[in-house]
Amino acid sequence: MTKGDAGQSPIAQHRVSLREIRLDDAEIVASLQAANRPHVSAWDPERPRSFYTPAGQRQRIQDALVDRGQGLCHPSVILVDGEVAGQITLSGVVASPAFRKSTLGYWVARPWWGRGVASEAVHQLVLQASTTLSLHRLEAHTRLENVASQRVLQKNGFTRWGVAREHIFIEGAWRDEIFWERIVP
Repeated sequence: MTKGDAGQSPIAQHRVSLREIRLDDAEIVASLQAANRPHVSAWDPERPRSFYTPAGQRQRIQDALVDRGQGLCHPSVILVDGEVAGQITLSGVVASPAFRKSTLGYWVARPWWGRGVASEAVHQLVLQASTTLSLHRLEAHTRLENVASQRVLQKNGFTRWGVAREHIFIEGAWRDEIFWERIVP
């Protein structure tokens, strides 16, 4: 991370927070997804055109909120100074006494890359997972080449525990991914 004015990290000048995603976020999320599409195509699976529209995002958000009501996921937006700058979600929540785990996924709009926003958002969600959700284990996956996301996870106490061969279909081929874990205190 580069240093900002007065030796502070760039994020020290901005307030990062999380809030549960709402249907009225559909327009801004669609706009951010469309604007960032060229920059994240190496990390994301191919999406239908509707994914980049307010209607498509509204449906996706509505589905996620239904899953949230059933305790299956916890979808949030990442806010920087009160404005939506990305999303972060715990999905595949297993809340049985034997497991208490979930998979973490996130994205941040390109203007905020390298400024500590993703790291702070993951930090806040790890705290929620521990306190509010009483989860024991978090997992995440990154492409082998996605060094920036790997740094975000490492800063937040995740450790690499393996590589899943041909785990995700992106850019016309099956790609390997690193699996990460974090035991939540």
